[in-house]
Amino acid sequence: MISDIDVDSMLNNAEVSTKITTDKEEYFASDDVVISAEASTNISKYMTVGKIEIYDENNNIVSTIADNLTETLTSEEKWKNQFNWATNKDTIGNYTAKISWYFGDKLVAMDETEFSVALKKYNVNFVDYDGTILDTQIVEDGNDAIAPKNPERASTEKYTYDFIGWDVDFSNVTSDLTVKAIYDEKINKFNVKFVDYNDEVIEEQEVEYGKEAIAPKNPEREANEKYTYEFAGWSVHFSNVTSNLIVKAN
Repeated sequence: MISDIDVDSMLNNAEVSTKITTDKEEYFASDDVVISAEASTNISKYMTVGKIEIYDENNNIVSTIADNLTETLTSEEKWKNQFNWATNKDTIGNYTAKISWYFGDKLVAMDETEFSVALKKYNVNFVDYDGTILDTQIVEDGNDAIAPKNPERASTEKYTYDFIGWDVDFSNVTSDLTVKAIYDEKINKFNVKFVDYNDEVIEEQEVEYGKEAIAPKNPEREANEKYTYEFAGWSVHFSNVTSNLIVKAN
């Protein structure tokens, strides 16, 4: 039979070992922090009460994950358990998870581990019409990307381009994004001027690229004492217009 003195002596010489860990060191808002805890003792049975708490970087308790964990620890098998702590946008910061074991008012074992919670960050790429990267930004979850300076697209022989915006919304970013420049494509128009032999303007027309100008009524040139004139045609072709033209009566 074990006497009260033997029990007291055994309890006084008891040692409790404990450990607390998290599955990651850094979490993003909306992740669950997975906390693993274990404990053991060097005697056959040891009644103890434990608790697990979360402290912020100012050492204030922000959450009690488990309280009044009444356990009988043994030397034969470690006590193990797992707990979760849900995070959100209001829990951004640095934290310490602590596990403590008590016998009465006496702290007999304690361990702690650190982790952090941050907003997710996403890559937002602004690209031109041909995929050329104009700007790359790293944006925290829920924030807005900032549009770069409006790009310009060089005109071609046929078209002129005006920037009119971006193809997707980049406010309240919640994923990686590629944002592409959008341009209004306008077909170029050219001035075709029909002039008489003396460069007097007969008619002017605005003609789209590749289209045909329409010849005005054939001009007439007044005869003089020496010559009579008959209209023979125009100085240049004006079908498939691709530039400004002066078309002179022959």
